[in-house]
Amino acid sequence: MRKRIAYIALILALLMFYVWTNRKMSFFACAFLVGILLISTLINQWNVKKVKIRYDIDVTASGNFIVIDVENNSVFPINHIESVIRLENIVFDTSDTKKVMLSVAGKSREQFRLPIMSKYCGRVDLRVERCLVYDWMDLAYRSVEAAKEGFYYEYPVEKYQHIETIKDGVSEGEETTYKNVVGNDISEILQIREYRRGDTIKNIHWKLTAKSGKILVKELNTPNDNSIMVIFDYADKEEREVNNGIITAVSNISSELMKDRRGHTLYRMNTVKDLVEERNIEEPEEYDAALHEILDTEARSSVRKTADYVMDNNSFKKYAKIIYVCPKTMYGETGIEDLEHCVVVQV
Repeated sequence: MRKRIAYIALILALLMFYVWTNRKMSFFACAFLVGILLISTLINQWNVKKVKIRYDIDVTASGNFIVIDVENNSVFPINHIESVIRLENIVFDTSDTKKVMLSVAGKSREQFRLPIMSKYCGRVDLRVERCLVYDWMDLAYRSVEAAKEGFYYEYPVEKYQHIETIKDGVSEGEETTYKNVVGNDISEILQIREYRRGDTIKNIHWKLTAKSGKILVKELNTPNDNSIMVIFDYADKEEREVNNGIITAVSNISSELMKDRRGHTLYRMNTVKDLVEERNIEEPEEYDAALHEILDTEARSSVRKTADYVMDNNSFKKYAKIIYVCPKTMYGETGIEDLEHCVVVQV
């Protein structure tokens, strides 16, 4: 905008100077400037038709990058491409806007890599607010339709300050605790129910499934298979640091249990549906799916807590050990902390 104003002011000044002095030199200078601006604008119209721009996300071991691929099929160079890119973290409802200036030679293709990192974990969506191609004089511009839309996951970092808290609590008194768990007989089937998302295919009752036409699963509970419950509750939406710590703690605890070959069930509040969901985690693929489910939904407190659901439905009776991750401000509100076999991790 400033350059436009400067060009207009210069042209008007040359015209005024010509009117006052009647000198042809000022008129020729004005005509020359107008001609240059016009030619630059026309060439830019041609360039816009010949340029292709694509935005993508590249996730590597060294970091995450926005990759901008510019292919200029025109013989003329493009000196000024302006991109405004928005990165939105859907878990914490935060965004970061980046303004990128690029240039590319004629008949060439170039890639530009922009490192990115989110302050908080979660799924980060890429949105291109605008992509403008300016002429050489920066007087006129044209918008370009670019291939866009993408996302990447900012995963929780590995922090083990909460791992030691749960290790002794989970291992302590295993033999005696398991005796009090309903369904401790490995051959005992607690019930037959319809398949729910997150159930392992190992527990599908194939004969009854074939007869009924519905996918039915056997609900079991054994010392060596899913005897640990991991649940968590979020703090208020505004407490982003706390909620980020909660996701990090849950991720690290679940990962550590997997390393020790301990199957467990994760109970969480789906804040999109305001519904408590459970997922059995026995294989690495199930852990990855559970983590992505957490990183795909907004982190905020709800009216009914996950711990309330577990207590009201007596779900805790099916498990030998309970690991409850919660904000420090929420400790003691649900009563689950008073259970003898519950280990509480406060964030």
